[in-house]
Amino acid sequence: KPTDRNAWFNAYRFTVNHYADLAQRTGVELFGIGSEMISLEGEVSQWQHTISDARQHYKGPLTYFTVYATVNRIKWWRYIDYPGVSPYMSLSSSSAPGYDEIVNNWRRTQLPYLRQAAAYVGRPLLIAEIGYGSGPGAATHPEVSPGYPANETLQADLYRAMLDVVLPDKSFDGISFFRWSSTETGPANPGFSPKGKAAYAKPKYEYWN
Repeated sequence: KPTDRNAWFNAYRFTVNHYADLAQRTGVELFGIGSEMISLEGEVSQWQHTISDARQHYKGPLTYFTVYATVNRIKWWRYIDYPGVSPYMSLSSSSAPGYDEIVNNWRRTQLPYLRQAAAYVGRPLLIAEIGYGSGPGAATHPEVSPGYPANETLQADLYRAMLDVVLPDKSFDGISFFRWSSTETGPANPGFSPKGKAAYAKPKYEYWN
């Protein structure tokens, strides 16, 4: 929430262009110009300027993503190649719901909302960030790292529901997960990384490869 938005955007464009140059030199496949900058998303001309500048430095596709509640407030999606969303949506009031409850919530409540968001944008949405911890409350507040006791089954069910129900929907075009740890934390850790946990060990999913 900068007090001088012109000064802020000028400084921000300098930074974006620096990384756009780096992305161009190193063959990056998709470049993000920002994420979840909710207080600034109403600055249409500033974002048009930022996108135009970035395209002078990087020739590949551009993305931007926002939280699910603000997709339909952005008026400049047409300038973005891959409009994105981070759907950290509450899927249960229970601390440890089962797979069927999670799936039913997606189908009844959350998917219809996201389909409307995609219709507003006019294109499928990139699920630009989604991840689930492996502890109590991961389905209720997926944006928060859960505490103990660890529950790798809940995490696996949340990822499974996302891959079974949400990703195949025609309203979406690709997915990025948060987050992958450099070390194998294992089932006793309630954090976001699925490495070494049941969510990763399901061999039926080819999405991980």
